[in-house]
Amino acid sequence: MKSSLSTLNAPGTLNTPGTLNSLSNRHQSGSISAVVVFVLIVVISAMLVASLNMSSSSLSDQNQNRDAIQALFAAESAIERAKFILKNDSGVCVPANLIDGVHSYTNTNLSISFEIAQALADSPAAGDCTIKVTGTSNNITRYIDITMVNAGGTGGPGIADYQFTEPFTTLTWLNNTTASNGTTSVGIDPAENCPSATCANSNDLISGAFDIHTGSSNASITGYIETPVSISIGATAQTGYFDIAMRYFRSYTGPPPSHTTSLWLINTTAPANDVELVTESRRNQINTWTTHLTNPHTFPANATYDRIRIYYNLNQSNRTGSVDVWVDEVDIFIQGIAGGVAPDWQVTTWQEIDALP
Repeated sequence: MKSSLSTLNAPGTLNTPGTLNSLSNRHQSGSISAVVVFVLIVVISAMLVASLNMSSSSLSDQNQNRDAIQALFAAESAIERAKFILKNDSGVCVPANLIDGVHSYTNTNLSISFEIAQALADSPAAGDCTIKVTGTSNNITRYIDITMVNAGGTGGPGIADYQFTEPFTTLTWLNNTTASNGTTSVGIDPAENCPSATCANSNDLISGAFDIHTGSSNASITGYIETPVSISIGATAQTGYFDIAMRYFRSYTGPPPSHTTSLWLINTTAPANDVELVTESRRNQINTWTTHLTNPHTFPANATYDRIRIYYNLNQSNRTGSVDVWVDEVDIFIQGIAGGVAPDWQVTTWQEIDALP
C-alpha cells in the first residue's frame, strides 16, 4: 500500500505538472478567456447600438431643425400675404379680409403651409393693424405676432421710407448683367408673383416681380438690378430697417451650386461706404415667397447712398433644367431723416410667440 502511494506521488505520476492539475489549470484559463471575449462582445454591441441611436437622434434633430427654419419662412410668407391684402384694401385694416384661409404647397420632400390666423384693427393704437400668422413645415409650426402701420406721406414723422412694391417696373429698376452663359434672362414676370406658394387666380398677383432665370445645361448669370435714390444720414448715426421678399425655384434634382442674392446700399463715388443688408445662398427648393426682416441696422453719421442694388449670382453647373429667383417688395426705412418714395404698410413690431392665444 505504501508502495502504491509512493508510486502515485512519484514524479511523472497523476499529481505532477502536466497531469490532471495542469489540465484543470488550462481549463480554468480557457474559461476566463471565453468570459473576457463574451464581455467584449457585449460591450462592443452596446456601443454599436448606442452609436446607431445617436446617429438616428442626430438625423431626427437635423430634420426638425430644417422644418423649424422652413416653418419660419412660411410664417414670413403669411406676412407678405397680409401686406398684399392691406395694400389692395384701400389702405384700411379690415380683419375679415385678412383672414383668408390656409395657403399650402406640397411636393415630394416638402409640405409647407401658412395662414393669417388672427387680425385686429386699431390695436395697440389707432391706425395700427395687429396680426398673428402661422407657418408650418411638415409637423413643425411657428407663430409670429406683428403690428403694421400705414405710414403714408414719406414714411411718417422723421422716417425716410424707400419702398418699391407696386409697380416694380423697369422704369424704376435697371438691370446690369455682368456675365452670362447659356440661356439666361432678367426681367419683369407678372405671372409668377403671388403671395402664396401657387397662384390660385389673377387676384393673387401683387405686381410684376423681377425674375432672374437660367435655363439649359451649364447656364450661369451674374449681375445686379438697381434703382437710384438719394439718402443722406446727416451728422448723427441713424437706425434703419429693411424688408425684401424673395422666392426661389429650381426644376432639376440633386444639390446645385449655391445661388446667391443680396441687397445693398451703394455709394457709387465712394464704394468703401457700400453696405450689404442681407445675402442669401440657397441650395434647396423653396417655391414660396419669403420675407426678410432684419434687426435694427446702424447707418454711420455722414454716410450717403445713391443706389439700392440687388446682386444676383446663379450657376447651374453640369445641370439640365432651370433656376429662378424672384425679387419683390423691397423696402428700406431709416429713422431720423426725411425723404423716401412710395411708402406703404410697415412692420413696426415683430415677435415670435409660443402659440396662438
